[in-house]
Amino acid sequence: MLPLISKADEYYSLRNGKYLGADRAATTRLRLIEDSIFKRINDNYPESLAGAGRIIKIDQVQIQKDMQLVRDLSMKGKENQLYIILDLKEALITSLMSSPGTNSGAYFEYYPAPGLGANMPVGKDGRKMPFTIILAGVHGHPDSEQRFFMTLPTMSPDRDAVLAYNRQIPIYGIDAMSNTGLPGSRGRIHRANPDGSIDNNIGWTKGTNPSGFDIARDALQRWGKSGVPKM
Repeated sequence: MLPLISKADEYYSLRNGKYLGADRAATTRLRLIEDSIFKRINDNYPESLAGAGRIIKIDQVQIQKDMQLVRDLSMKGKENQLYIILDLKEALITSLMSSPGTNSGAYFEYYPAPGLGANMPVGKDGRKMPFTIILAGVHGHPDSEQRFFMTLPTMSPDRDAVLAYNRQIPIYGIDAMSNTGLPGSRGRIHRANPDGSIDNNIGWTKGTNPSGFDIARDALQRWGKSGVPKM
């Protein structure tokens, strides 16, 4: 498991969302800042770092709604998916629904951005979304339509884990099998990590609750400390 700072404001690069460091604040805010400004303050006046940069907003309502939607739609037999994205210009983390895949998989769409060392999302017009990077991918796991095959409550080591490693982002899977409850109920979440490892049962979609797993913060923290995507 990736060690995470418990009590501090965390600072992320305005260039590509990578983790820069933390202050000694008693809060746990996520902040976006220019690399050069962070370095100058941290090197010379570290006690003045607290409060620098912009607070990253999280559109929890949209994200939680889309997470549940991915589970409910996937229960119909095809893997539906979304992306957790960071709008660098607006300092906003939100979700972006994507095209559904097949029963056995969903196609991960992205534009490589080697200059930034990041993956950029594809907009609804088929073009890359400027000033925006992908923090994570999320898809549902429906019942398998292959005879004698059963969908297990975990991530695929030869698909999900490989994708997470190559793109250096966390990939999340949501249980959408018929034995996991009716559409609208909460679904269990699993994660393939950028180092290729897998963590099961890390949280739930919201179901009928006000909210579910805080995937936005989790995705940013894991992307922030991962490596450079393979281009």
